[in-house]
Amino acid sequence: MKPGRAGTVQASLVISVAAFAAAGAFAQTPNSSPTAILTFSSTADVNSNRGLATVSPGATFRFTEDIGFSILTETSTQSLELSGSAGFRLDRRASGTFSSALSTPNARLRYTREGANADLSLNANYRSNDVSSAYLADPLDPFSLIVDSGTLTRLDASFAASFMTNAPLSFALSASYDDRDYVGTTDPALFDENTVALGITANLRLSPTTQAALNATQTNYVSGDPAGTRYVENEYSLSVTHELASATVLGGNIGFRDRTTTASGATSQSTGVFAGLDVSRELPNGSINAGVSFDRSGSGPVSTALTFGRSLDLPSGSLSASITADFEPGSSPRFSGTAGYNQELPDGSLAVDLSQSFETDSLGQDIRFSSLGVAYNKTINSVSGVSLEMNVSRSEDAGGGTAATMDRASLSAIYARELGSDWNLSVGYTHEQTGGVSRAASDSVFLTLTKDLQFAF
Repeated sequence: MKPGRAGTVQASLVISVAAFAAAGAFAQTPNSSPTAILTFSSTADVNSNRGLATVSPGATFRFTEDIGFSILTETSTQSLELSGSAGFRLDRRASGTFSSALSTPNARLRYTREGANADLSLNANYRSNDVSSAYLADPLDPFSLIVDSGTLTRLDASFAASFMTNAPLSFALSASYDDRDYVGTTDPALFDENTVALGITANLRLSPTTQAALNATQTNYVSGDPAGTRYVENEYSLSVTHELASATVLGGNIGFRDRTTTASGATSQSTGVFAGLDVSRELPNGSINAGVSFDRSGSGPVSTALTFGRSLDLPSGSLSASITADFEPGSSPRFSGTAGYNQELPDGSLAVDLSQSFETDSLGQDIRFSSLGVAYNKTINSVSGVSLEMNVSRSEDAGGGTAATMDRASLSAIYARELGSDWNLSVGYTHEQTGGVSRAASDSVFLTLTKDLQFAF
């Protein structure tokens, strides 16, 4: 366990205890009968280059035995879901040697409560997996493009509660926690990070068509990088929304942000204001929105952004797109945006997602992150189907710095079939490849057999 993790774990526990204490303050309802499912899963796969090494050490055979569980209970006002899995894996390397380990343990908690005059939600996730396989779990995370040895353990939790929701003046509390812990890695861009954020909001109903919100948020960040970077950021904002005629909503916000950063023993501070104005309108076949914002709260020049978006309802699907142009004095505009297409087919579905964004990586460098995802599902008959998925992502320097270009891509094809009562079989193929700093490729063929046991209490 690395420095800085213990304190944030304690903060996470405090958030959880506070959430359950708050839940007790809400009006109680009769308990529903919970349903529990136990899943036993056996997987055998052969991978030509499991760690995506530049020079492959050879094919590896892996056998994995997992046990998963899920518990769900619901009433008309509340829902509780608890699930997780853990198991054992055995590897036979190309050299003929064997190794064993726990197989990617994970857990998930979801709780929501809707009262007559108050709402509550609690979410928590825990997962641990190989660093190089993180891309398959989340190709939209720039961290997942990095190929390295070792494991990534991530714990995140969030809590939100609102009170007096039907009154002209209502309040909301929020808290979130995110922790990344790396073990056995060598890349300097991978280091422990902890973020805790607390917020309070006062919502004011000024009229049937006008609402305002006062918000205060504090964010605490601690990293395990060589500079020991940490910061405390306080943000205060006022936002107002007003409903116009013809399903049009006009919104505006103004705020103040203050950040104190400590790195390599030196402390710096940046303060400033930000503001924005946007308008959105519901149309018979979708919606349209546009906005303008500026930010002068950082240490750099004033940033001005223009955004335009459009969503379109199709007969059996949807199409959406948004584009943002960011302007800074003395620089060319930077364009970012997203586009998505979803189509329900007579025997399946098709989804395409494309995005480009500008972010700051773990080393403080400006990067351009681009991604493309395509997913196709086809139903063969009542007991079987095929799914195809492709993901391509790139991270590259966007600020005239030295950030390395990294590429990751994956392609998978899976055939799934029900074998009988609660028995399922899936057979699949996955191809992965990397580019940029390290070029590598791997091919994997796998077979998975699962058995579900359901219980009602």
